Amino acid sequence: MAPFRILTVCTANICRSASAAALLSIELSDALSAGLIQIESSGAHALESAAACGLMNQQLSAKLSLAQQQLPDSYREHAARQLTREQLAAADLVLALDRGHSGAIAQLLPTARPRTFTLRQAAALMSPITASLATGDLPTGAPALPPDISGRLEWIVTELDAGRGLSVIPADPDDPTDPDQPEPQSSPYDVLDPHVVGASYHATAANRVISATNRIAEGLKAAMRA
Repeated sequence: MAPFRILTVCTANICRSASAAALLSIELSDALSAGLIQIESSGAHALESAAACGLMNQQLSAKLSLAQQQLPDSYREHAARQLTREQLAAADLVLALDRGHSGAIAQLLPTARPRTFTLRQAAALMSPITASLATGDLPTGAPALPPDISGRLEWIVTELDAGRGLSVIPADPDDPTDPDQPEPQSSPYDVLDPHVVGASYHATAANRVISATNRIAEGLKAAMRA
């Protein structure tokens, strides 16, 4: 059975997409070890072979240490790579860090759209699915869960696509509040680029990536258990 492939995408593939892939790898470590899931990252304008962002590394390491976790070797050894049509064609779930990346993905491979979401959009859409599965129910109108794990993971992506436009992202209680750094204008579905917005935004970006990857992983694990 081929693994379910998750691809995270940002601009340079050194900060947001690399950290999202690393955090999903932690959350889904058992499925990775069993060969059920494969997680990779790329950049729409990658700094090819560049290492992961040091400031994001500091943010993630500090937050993970509180949970007695650490970043995987794949993150510490990260080398940025350019997004390609082949990567998109092979991916079962594509997670863009902002809407600009979703647009770049659609231009590169239009057929990837039904399985492409921004990270925070996927997290918002995943939450009601996870809640339904936790009670033994299915989302309203959803087809029956397939009997095999591979089919159930594909089912999740279909349900995420079906839910577009139905979920609103609430204010994230994990977001830091800094009166001296007003929130930049953006969609709630985006995790903005700290290398554009400003270095102090790394804390907000890290919190948002942690929160979103946790909710996405919980939904995938619920589907595999169902």
